[in-house]
Amino acid sequence: MDFVLLTRILEKGFQIPILNRYNIICKFGYFATQYFNLLVVTLFILASLDRLLSAQRSQSKSITIRFSNHFLDFLLEFRKWSNRIDLAYKLLLTFVIIWLLCSFHRLIFYSALTGLCVAQPGIYALIDNYFQAVACGICPPIILFLLAYLLMKSVQNSIQRRITPANIERRGTSQNLIFLRKMDKQLTYMLLLQTLVAIPSFFPYAAELILHTIGRNLLNG
Repeated sequence: MDFVLLTRILEKGFQIPILNRYNIICKFGYFATQYFNLLVVTLFILASLDRLLSAQRSQSKSITIRFSNHFLDFLLEFRKWSNRIDLAYKLLLTFVIIWLLCSFHRLIFYSALTGLCVAQPGIYALIDNYFQAVACGICPPIILFLLAYLLMKSVQNSIQRRITPANIERRGTSQNLIFLRKMDKQLTYMLLLQTLVAIPSFFPYAAELILHTIGRNLLNG
């Protein structure tokens, strides 16, 4: 339910100020914009974390342990929490309720009665803008970048552990090596593109929101 796209098509494309004209749409539109954004990003992060946990295996002694590998060892203790459908449903319900409670205030403190759909002026508008900037613009790309990096390290370690015994025990490992490297390359590209798409999608909006809030406070001051 992408209310941002829908309302902008109506307002910019057809010159219909739907948010500023109808109070109920103003309230629900701003509520849905934040609520569904937080929920989708959270589930995407949880899915990435589940992939990271499911990729963990016990470390081989032949592998050089670095700082990131120590963190992967820490994640290994939580591998039992991956690929659990019952846990996934519980987390889904939990975050549905959490973000509903965190976004419900917009149904109350946003209004279009003055002819412009805005938040209640004062401290509420300030807190609401900064919360949205941090929760929707700054934290998601940082978390996704960290998860992507750790998953790439985990995949590289897993491939190294599979290649080393194969080279010792049997011949004809070139095809297996090529396949594993191709798989690693494809996964690496996918995660890098995922991160590169996420960062420009989040940061500009967060920067604009923070600068707009700071500028408005300076003008009011």
